[in-house]
Amino acid sequence: FVINGYEGILLSENKVAQMAVARSSELKVPQTIVSTTAVDIVNFIEKNRKEGKSTITKGLYLAMWDLGEDGLGVFETERVTAQEILANDMTLAPHIFQQEIKKLFEVRLTVMGGSFFAAAIDSQLQEESSVDYRRTKSFDDLNCRHIDVPDDVREGVLKFNSYFNLIFGTFDFIVDVDGHWYFLEVNPMGQFLWVEHVN
Repeated sequence: FVINGYEGILLSENKVAQMAVARSSELKVPQTIVSTTAVDIVNFIEKNRKEGKSTITKGLYLAMWDLGEDGLGVFETERVTAQEILANDMTLAPHIFQQEIKKLFEVRLTVMGGSFFAAAIDSQLQEESSVDYRRTKSFDDLNCRHIDVPDDVREGVLKFNSYFNLIFGTFDFIVDVDGHWYFLEVNPMGQFLWVEHVN
């Protein structure tokens, strides 16, 4: 029952499609562009800067590199500046650029059918985990704990899953300082037992 169909997994792994469907499901999504055009990216970063906001970037797909004795390297979420964009060739691969949301905490939400299991992650307790909680030295330091899911978020997630025909998914959300939940992404076959381990 909790295994997704192959077609649903393929469709839902596209992060651009995820964000579009999240918006149509009435979930909040950070202001976003996906581009390889430096001028568009710089304009987006400058617009955010004028509003007093930073810009973050992340890849369209999870990328990993074998670093030999140093383990695996992963492309993580990073803050980015206009100067960094202008100093690099952005035409090689599209990236996601988003207005950075001021976080109160993050949420890992595991959905199985109509059952919701949500964990708050205090990523803001440490500097190294403040932009991307995966950078923490230990998940045990993130004060992972159960949290209730607001009704509007629950309804939006069920609409989202219905569109992609997903039965199982691990969702990442940001909760801002005003308590609003912002959809980041879903992993249709995401690993979730670390939440159970640290909670």
